[in-house]
Amino acid sequence: MDKIGEYNGRLIFYQQIKNPDWETGLPDNNWLVILVGHNKDYDLIRKISGICLDKNVHYLCALGEACKLIHDIFDETIYEKRIEKGLSIENTDHIIEEPMTTWHDEFNEGVWFALTCAYHEYFAINNVVCLDLNPEGEKDRLINVIQMIQSGWLPD
Repeated sequence: MDKIGEYNGRLIFYQQIKNPDWETGLPDNNWLVILVGHNKDYDLIRKISGICLDKNVHYLCALGEACKLIHDIFDETIYEKRIEKGLSIENTDHIIEEPMTTWHDEFNEGVWFALTCAYHEYFAINNVVCLDLNPEGEKDRLINVIQMIQSGWLPD
């Protein structure tokens, strides 16, 4: 996993999913995932969401052409984890441990939101991990947006 920046007291890392060791180095707590995907690969997104939840991710910001699907699959996986743990789907007493999920059609705004606005009421978010599902990779684009944000850029 490559460190690509720091903002608002959060370390920002990048990992492309095509790397076979992509899950190595994921934090175990206090982190947010920016999941960037253009390909609507249900099985891959499902696998990633399960691993992120097992690693106690506190926030998901989905970006890219598949952002709504990523968001929906992540939410489905949250509900399945509730069932696996024997928790009620209707009862919300346990949701403080579950991540918030958002999707962003506009890439730059989504990165800005993840770095400046996303927070968890009960847990600090110290790390942001950008997981890239795209074979071509969005690393340079992410770094560019992070630099814009560090320079004071705001979305319209």
